[in-house]
Amino acid sequence: MSFIGGIVGVVLAILVLDKMFKLTRKELAIVFDLLLVVVPVGIILGRFGNFLNQELYGIVAPSRRPEALTYVYTTVDNLPRINTNLLALLFE
Repeated sequence: MSFIGGIVGVVLAILVLDKMFKLTRKELAIVFDLLLVVVPVGIILGRFGNFLNQELYGIVAPSRRPEALTYVYTTVDNLPRINTNLLALLFE
């Protein structure tokens, strides 16, 4: 839900920017290109925030697993879970 709110906010901000400065199509394309450089950093910070807040738990890890990819959420059930937050952070 926060991701969708972020998209709506960015689109509204670009529309306001377009109305204020009367951007041409080429200038609008440049604004979107510059925005795409910053978006991955925002996604990375969001996933790290999910890990710090312990919001997304992931699935229970199988018995044979690499220890570096698991995390025990003591507030949930004390089972080792695959840390999907950090995996998404690395692969996105």
